[in-house]
Amino acid sequence: MIEDLPREMGPGSVINMMDDPRHKALRRLIGPALTNARVAAMEDILFAAAESAVQAALQQERVDFVSAIAAELPLFAIASLVGIPQDDRHQIFAWINAVLDYSDRQLGETSISSQQGMKNFMTYGHKFVDEKRQNPGRDIVSLAVTGELPKGLGKLMPLEQLMVFSVVMVAGLETTRNAIAGGILAFIHHPEQWLRLQQDGGLMNSALDEILRWTSPTPYNRRTATRDVIIGDRLIRRGEKVTLWWASANRDDAYYEQPFTFDIGRQKNLHLAFGIWGRGT
Repeated sequence: MIEDLPREMGPGSVINMMDDPRHKALRRLIGPALTNARVAAMEDILFAAAESAVQAALQQERVDFVSAIAAELPLFAIASLVGIPQDDRHQIFAWINAVLDYSDRQLGETSISSQQGMKNFMTYGHKFVDEKRQNPGRDIVSLAVTGELPKGLGKLMPLEQLMVFSVVMVAGLETTRNAIAGGILAFIHHPEQWLRLQQDGGLMNSALDEILRWTSPTPYNRRTATRDVIIGDRLIRRGEKVTLWWASANRDDAYYEQPFTFDIGRQKNLHLAFGIWGRGT
């Protein structure tokens, strides 16, 4: 059983749960913060952060790779993209981990630590978004609070602005951490692929796509039908809830050759790691 999002998380106001045309308009609004040029401008500081994290890990006899490397690197990068002070990033990360609460196995209930984490995270988010309204910059949240949607789509509501901050912080950290950790684990299990990448750096892009397919860091997403619709031979009625299992699509043997093989040179790889691409045969 998959539980609904808490009301305070703003289901329907989150960009990855919006339908077009509002979804597309919001992407265009905040897109300038994520251009290749913007990311390229951050390249040096990201390399320095990666080097620092690895060197710190090497000084320890034992290290938790997930927290020391896989989480630390995207945490630093996303703090830069969002515009939050780097000194705040670890506290925010602690709140996010409390909100996600992977140790909670009680359906229909939310742990006290998760509730407190949500309260602290949202309180910080409200204050941060308000500050960006007063003193906007070039970051993604500033674009959300100062930009305008095309005519006919209305204004970007305060909850939607807050959810830009929330989804970039939560989804960006979790998915990137999972992909990095899952990718390293895949290379541990398939050392011949690691050797192959070391010998041919030109495989980097296809290796990254294969890591995303293999790990499927966002394994599913939820939708609620707004009208009756027939998909294949199945009638889905208005109000019924549907789960889209992207992890399953990424092992589709009707599309992939040897889908259960980790192959960093895979060419036909229009994966659905984040629900993107249109799948054809």
